Amino acid sequence: MASLTLTTPPSIEPLFASDLRDVRRVDDGAETFLLDTWLQTAREDVEAYCGVALLTQTWTLKLDGFPDDDDFFELPRNPVQSITSIQYVDANGVTQTMSSSDYRLIDPADPVGGSYRVTLGFGKSWPTTRDDVNAVTVVFVAGYTERRLIPPALLSAILLIAGNLHEQRDETIVGTIFASLPTVTNLLARYRRRWF
Repeated sequence: MASLTLTTPPSIEPLFASDLRDVRRVDDGAETFLLDTWLQTAREDVEAYCGVALLTQTWTLKLDGFPDDDDFFELPRNPVQSITSIQYVDANGVTQTMSSSDYRLIDPADPVGGSYRVTLGFGKSWPTTRDDVNAVTVVFVAGYTERRLIPPALLSAILLIAGNLHEQRDETIVGTIFASLPTVTNLLARYRRRWF
């Protein structure tokens, strides 16, 4: 079993109320808070649906153990900037931290739809962990480092979702938005990864 928790959210949003105003031709400056809220909601939906991190954010992945020797595990958010730490509970119940020389982060062959993998360093083996849930904790940083690096299709999907929330204020049920917006589903199709 595995669990994933957002530890540190992005410090800024990739799109602003002014971007949504331009696209939707909204003139009322009084709705800035609502527009920003809808943009954040749309970003979070896109990230969850696709398994991506649009701007720098820190995640904590908990695993019940390491894979078999010479195997790897995947990080469930793209793109990965770095691994902050890999800790595990050893057979004696003591928390240990792996040296960064013991493992490698492998970029996917397809950076859009592929997975970042953590593999063993040359001549290394995965440590023995206590037979317990969440025995391994991986903290990693994911996300594009600049807005201009985010694929335009993902930004377009955010604008469409937020625009729909603006237009259909009382009729949208969270979690059904992709079914009601086929253009969004099409925009996100090639970026979607299924991990959990």
